[in-house]
Amino acid sequence: MPELRKLHALSTPSVSILVRVLNERAALPEFWSRLRMQTTYADMEIVFLDLGSTDGTLEYILGQPCTVYSTVARTDDDFNYGKNCNRIMALSHAPVVVFLSAHVFLTDARTIEIVLKLLKESSRPTALYLRQAPNGIMGFNSYEAAFLARRFPAGGAPQMQFTAGAFSNAASALRRETWESCPFPPLHGGEDSAWAEKHLASGGDLLYLPHLPVLHSHNWTPQQVHNRVRLVAEAGMETGQYLKSIYYFLGVSVSMLRHGAGLREAGRYAWAHASAYL
Repeated sequence: MPELRKLHALSTPSVSILVRVLNERAALPEFWSRLRMQTTYADMEIVFLDLGSTDGTLEYILGQPCTVYSTVARTDDDFNYGKNCNRIMALSHAPVVVFLSAHVFLTDARTIEIVLKLLKESSRPTALYLRQAPNGIMGFNSYEAAFLARRFPAGGAPQMQFTAGAFSNAASALRRETWESCPFPPLHGGEDSAWAEKHLASGGDLLYLPHLPVLHSHNWTPQQVHNRVRLVAEAGMETGQYLKSIYYFLGVSVSMLRHGAGLREAGRYAWAHASAYL
């Protein structure tokens, strides 16, 4: 894999921030500003894996104090989420890693500090994930507001999870030794939840941190919602499930209406989500 710049400002970083990126130039200044405000910033190794951006993303991150790798995405492997999680893990060095999407914005200057503390205190193989809330800076819609509220409920103390639930590499963390014993499956979509299921089955712990929100949304159209859900459904071999489709149509519709969406908007997004399982 082409190495554009390898930065070794720290011989022993406490944490590696891992960011897989493709055409995220618009979000990067805010992403970087919030990362730089973290109390642990001086102890971070920041690694970007660019998958062939064409919008100025690469030029921006090359101007920041981080390690940058790049590959032009020509094959399915280059776009494969699970394989790229393993690739960027292998390119980093710290004993604790935090996965962040480049359009995910941290909201608390102590987020990474708290994550490090929780993982260091655990005597068992542990992974954790943060609460995702709509990103008003980049934009969101009623579908995302409803979806995120249902999937990532607010709360207080860290909550132990006994199913993969909403584990997401948009904002997650784990110890390197945990990954070494349980690499990510080579799935293009749903690799994070599949990994979490395997991690739990092998005796690991999974924590949800409802008190540490990050801002994460896409403002997708109904067609984009359908494409994304279809990708995950196909990866998990969940297509052709009519009862699941009905369940999601009703659930998304009701949830969106409760969050202020109009009947027509709720129906369009509910059908886009539900039809991905047919």
